[in-house]
Amino acid sequence: MVSKTKKARAVQNKKARKAVQSATVEHTSLFQPFRAIGYVTRDVPFSLQARGQAYFLTTCLDHSFQIYNCDKLNAVLVGPTIDRPIHCVAAQGDLTFVGCDSSILVYERVSQVVKELTIAGKADVQQLLPFGDLLVAIYSDNVLRTWRVSEQQIMLELPFHRDQFAISAVIHPSTYLNKLLLASEQGGMELWNIATGKCVYKFKPFPARITCLAQSPVVDVVAVGMEDGTVLLHNARLDEPVMSVKQEGRVTSITFRTDEHQMMAVGNATGDITLWDLEHRRLIHTMADAHDGRVHAQFLNGQPILVSTGINAIKQWIFDGPDDAMPRLLRSRGGHSLPPTLIRSYDMEGNYVVSASKDRSLRILSTRRDRQCAELSQGSVAKNAQRLGTRADALKLGPVIAFDTCELKQHHWDNIVTAHLNSPEAHSWSFQRRAIGQHQFRTRDGSAVKSVALSACGNFALFGLASGSIEMYNVQSGIFRRALSGKDGHNKPVTGVASDATNHFIYSTSLDQTVKIWSFNTGELQATVSIGSPVTGACLNRENDLLVVASDDLCLRVVDTQTHRVVREFHGHTNRITDFIFSPDGRWIVSASLDGTVRTWDLSTGHLIDWFATEQVCVSLTFTPDNAMLATAHVDQLGVFLWANRAHYMNIPLRRIPTAEPCRLQLPSVSNTSEAFIMAESDSTIGYTTPEQLVTDMITLSSVPQSIWQRLLHLDTIKKRNKPKQPVKAPKSAPFFLQTELDEAGPRFVPTQQSSSSAAADEGATNVLKLNELQPTTELGQLLRAAEASASYTAAMAHLQGLNPSGVDFAIRSLSPMDDCKELALFLAAIYEQMQSKRNFDALEAYLNVFLKIHSDLVLASAALSAQLHKIRALRETEWSRVEDLFQTALCLVDFGRNVFA
Repeated sequence: MVSKTKKARAVQNKKARKAVQSATVEHTSLFQPFRAIGYVTRDVPFSLQARGQAYFLTTCLDHSFQIYNCDKLNAVLVGPTIDRPIHCVAAQGDLTFVGCDSSILVYERVSQVVKELTIAGKADVQQLLPFGDLLVAIYSDNVLRTWRVSEQQIMLELPFHRDQFAISAVIHPSTYLNKLLLASEQGGMELWNIATGKCVYKFKPFPARITCLAQSPVVDVVAVGMEDGTVLLHNARLDEPVMSVKQEGRVTSITFRTDEHQMMAVGNATGDITLWDLEHRRLIHTMADAHDGRVHAQFLNGQPILVSTGINAIKQWIFDGPDDAMPRLLRSRGGHSLPPTLIRSYDMEGNYVVSASKDRSLRILSTRRDRQCAELSQGSVAKNAQRLGTRADALKLGPVIAFDTCELKQHHWDNIVTAHLNSPEAHSWSFQRRAIGQHQFRTRDGSAVKSVALSACGNFALFGLASGSIEMYNVQSGIFRRALSGKDGHNKPVTGVASDATNHFIYSTSLDQTVKIWSFNTGELQATVSIGSPVTGACLNRENDLLVVASDDLCLRVVDTQTHRVVREFHGHTNRITDFIFSPDGRWIVSASLDGTVRTWDLSTGHLIDWFATEQVCVSLTFTPDNAMLATAHVDQLGVFLWANRAHYMNIPLRRIPTAEPCRLQLPSVSNTSEAFIMAESDSTIGYTTPEQLVTDMITLSSVPQSIWQRLLHLDTIKKRNKPKQPVKAPKSAPFFLQTELDEAGPRFVPTQQSSSSAAADEGATNVLKLNELQPTTELGQLLRAAEASASYTAAMAHLQGLNPSGVDFAIRSLSPMDDCKELALFLAAIYEQMQSKRNFDALEAYLNVFLKIHSDLVLASAALSAQLHKIRALRETEWSRVEDLFQTALCLVDFGRNVFA
């Protein structure tokens, strides 16, 4: 019998282990996708429409679309996440049309109103043109299809032979009923009637490939943009050219002013916008480097405002100068035009993330409001580039490879320092002014700066150089202070540098496989820790003085800077570690690698507690200081992605997980997906409910808010302060037939008994009150008397904890002194019983204080009550002496550690 029981138990345990292992392999990551920031638009044509007096701009991203209000360029609507990449977008009225692969999705605000408009085959949607109640779509198989959206069916299909007429652009000429003008890559142009499906006219061939078409303010005249930079104004009715101009680069967009000025704006593929005076047929101005990449521009109808988009940027230009020819940047929204390579959290509230990119810019991204995102200015780069006749990129600083920030001194002087690719100069920046600072820190030996750090106070900047030296500068004045080098210094490039919270020590790492500790005040070497592998980076936690370093052997090592020893090693990454950081509370280390994974290591146990993988490799990551979000930057992605830390919002048991397979997650989208990490209870990890008392020998405080029992101790003062200046008016008396009674909450009406059965039962009863039956008591007194037999006063204490301070005072004050102060004795017995169980100690102290203030004369006159009070006093002194001993032990340990390691 015993053997069968053991076998059954063994089988059950085996099944449980398998269930736990399977649950662990399919674990839910600590970090759930929240949303992406830093995205504005792609370099594809936008859709601009007027709704009343306002203009709205619809742009598309990789997997979503956004609608901006042109008055302030704020996003009024962010579309839902689409599981396929978006190729084109168009808007008409309340509807937004999105082309994804071979399907067209129709949205009204964020709701999909009709089923997907899908064709048979794998042809992708390339262009969309709303045409009355129809929708014209150009597909990659060189077929024009018109959809009736309300009926979800194709009305017309016009196939074209790719070798003869490959469609490149389509417009609806103004006043041409049911007509579409099509342009081809071969330079041809045809006019089609989509009602009959017949070709109306074939135009004479043009000399180059047509890239775009635009309707001019003049009827019958259309603008034809070509690949060689030529823009031809052509009379479609007469098939004759009207005017021709030429610019550099392929024409990507053409637009016309519709106010009193005859002006044409032309965008090209290199980011320039040229302005042409149509009346005098001359070039007015060239807006060089207006955007990165292809430019798409359009004038607002009847206004001197030009809206243009490029790679991840939207700009509005206004023509308000004296000659009305030189535009001024009115407002803009933008992000990185190349993927960011390094990100770091800035402020203690977690509102901003500073990011550096290969596009040679340093940007501030807001995690709260996208309108607060901005690029730190590098001065008059555009003006100097125009004066020197060169591009603006040539005058910008090199790509940032390292930077550090200090919020403490942002209102006093520059508080950001940066190192640039292969540059011997580091630069200071001002977060307050959103611009480059006044100091350039040039290295004394001419070697390139590889790593930077700011001291905790924000007064000093540390630079690790390629020569192995470390230089210190004063940030406020830019004066050189000292160099940390010599025969005991590093002999290879310094890959990491940091200082402690009190400016006592400087820690540096190098490719020479060592970690060195220097004196901050003297610059003398204090200790050297050998790692055994070239160190590629370092991160210091100033709260616990632990330094984590990454090396070429794909290992993360934690160095205790007090004992100068390696205390932890974390192995697991299979490719180069790109970035790593401490969590704000110092419990975790989160690292990213070229193997496509992000791993979370528990510092206390040394275990891997979470890891997830993404399709794009994570190149940099950072925590918000409140530990609520993890921000990551990835390869080929222009934005920064926020991940919600589920351990910050709910109880998640952290345990060691196997390293067989990571949890694969999709990158967050632009739309807010806060519901992603609010998971069902069945899908989340097992939660932990805190018991009322962890250990029976442990003194436990109550769950009563501290403000309640603190106000209870000063209730007399509060009542005196709140005493009304005017005498209180007597309330209107209730009707004589409504009975009332008084309890802790105040007077209340007694419900009348209206049932006939109760009336019959009380037929012989009388309403005459006998004095010997008059025994007034409160609900607290009733609970105390009911608990006398079981000697468990939990219900009475729970009743007190549910009252407000005035209710507690009234309940204790209303304890009856009759029956030889029986209720008072029961109250003291309840206090003693609760103190013995070591629960609700803070609330019991407050209740006992109020009891003695009110009933002290009765306690002194009764020997039984005095004896109970002596028992409570002895028990209280015993417990508090034990707590004080523990406090003294902890204080002695802290003082010892402070004196030893100071």
